[in-house]
Amino acid sequence: MEWWTNVWVPLIIALFTATATLVGTLAGVRAQLKINEKKAEEDRRRLEDARERKEAERQEKQEEALKSILRTELLRIYFRRIEKGQRFLTQWESENVHRMYASYTALGGNSFVTDLVNRMNEWDVVQN
Repeated sequence: MEWWTNVWVPLIIALFTATATLVGTLAGVRAQLKINEKKAEEDRRRLEDARERKEAERQEKQEEALKSILRTELLRIYFRRIEKGQRFLTQWESENVHRMYASYTALGGNSFVTDLVNRMNEWDVVQN
């Protein structure tokens, strides 16, 4: 019996202690994993928000550039006719003016171009 007490009891106690330590360590690891997962999700959300903001800014710049191009082309058509003393548009020009104007207003264009297009609407439209 002394052999049992001297060898097996300390071994069993050591195994229980090691098991308890392992269980505690695993619980700590699980808790840390949850914390890391939460931080990773927050980081992912933050990066996604930043990407969406950057995309929205890029989209806004593209829309402003497109409005500028449309406004410039409408002005070009207007002043080309005015410089020649012509108060008419060809059928194709008229169609283009109205399509560009519709796009321009859909992008939030201002009343300056509206006034310009209204002036051109008073002109005659001739066959190409």
